[in-house]
Amino acid sequence: MNLFKLMQQKASEITGLPIPETEIPQAPVLLPIKEVGAISWQGSVGSASYDVERAENTDGPWKVVGKGIVETVNQYRPLFNDESVEVGKSYYYRIRAKNEAGTSTPSNIQGPIRVQYITFIDELHNFSKIHTYSGDLAIESKEARKFKEDLHRLAGGSGDAIVYRVPRNIRSVKVFAFFEDKIESFIFSVSADGSTYNEIENAMVNYYSGTGAYGYWKPILFFNDAANVERNFLKVEFKGKAQISRIEVTYE
Repeated sequence: MNLFKLMQQKASEITGLPIPETEIPQAPVLLPIKEVGAISWQGSVGSASYDVERAENTDGPWKVVGKGIVETVNQYRPLFNDESVEVGKSYYYRIRAKNEAGTSTPSNIQGPIRVQYITFIDELHNFSKIHTYSGDLAIESKEARKFKEDLHRLAGGSGDAIVYRVPRNIRSVKVFAFFEDKIESFIFSVSADGSTYNEIENAMVNYYSGTGAYGYWKPILFFNDAANVERNFLKVEFKGKAQISRIEVTYE
């Protein structure tokens, strides 16, 4: 918004015309939704933030389930995860754009989207979503170019660990991570009481295509299926130097 206002100011200085009053933004365009944990839209010029609305019928009543969403917070990721849903229900969604002049008319409606599971997401902006952690961990935000433009990452080394707790049984896990040199798979384990853990197997996909001009780190996606395991604690242990970009935990 600061850049937008600066452009208006300079245009006014060049043309000699007054800066126009801020207008209410046009409605954004809600993109097709495959799951309620990954909702995105095409933004509206001049918008400062967005509200996500949800209903069980196309004629409402509509409830705001995401208020003041800023689309620039997370780079190249879905913009909104609805964690307030109920498994087994179906929902419709729409979006409104907002700025200092007011709120837009609603976007197009997408749905119905049936909820098969709920997704917990940590973009690692800070430690607030981590249940407990140990070791010499740090949030990194520098040199984003080396990490697919991700501005928030959790850096750790051998022996460091983080623990997440979700409300119900874990269904699956995804960990997006980067390695500077040797790729050391994390140790994934689950627990019912946060004390006794059992390791679960994981697979990985390597997206590395070379260091390039910026010294890119190796981007790796780890994933596993923990279905039918009655556990709601997840521990992720570092085996070597790495930075975690994003963690997704789906639960029943």
